[in-house]
Amino acid sequence: MSDFTHVKNKVEDIVDHYVQQKFLNRRYDTRDAQSWSNEASDEIIQRVEREVSSEYKYMCTVIILGKGDSGFHMSASCFWESKSDGNFNKKWEFEDFYLICNFFGVSRS
Repeated sequence: MSDFTHVKNKVEDIVDHYVQQKFLNRRYDTRDAQSWSNEASDEIIQRVEREVSSEYKYMCTVIILGKGDSGFHMSASCFWESKSDGNFNKKWEFEDFYLICNFFGVSRS
């Protein structure tokens, strides 16, 4: 079993690359945001499982939020074995929307 810190760094690289590749030149569209979010979370998990490790169970949430005057607050918490399990979250700011990704990895053993 890999130490989650090693896995986490690879996962962050995959997520960063995916978000930059798929969202850098997009404009926010309320009609498409849900499908973008669904596609992104599914594809990120598939890539991580294929390219990093299948030793973990993964959960990925992708939130796409159009810029405006409304506020948004979010947090995540888990109880687990800190050496073998872990998570990260990251926010990207684009011209007219924000993208937030929460990613969790839990050891299968």
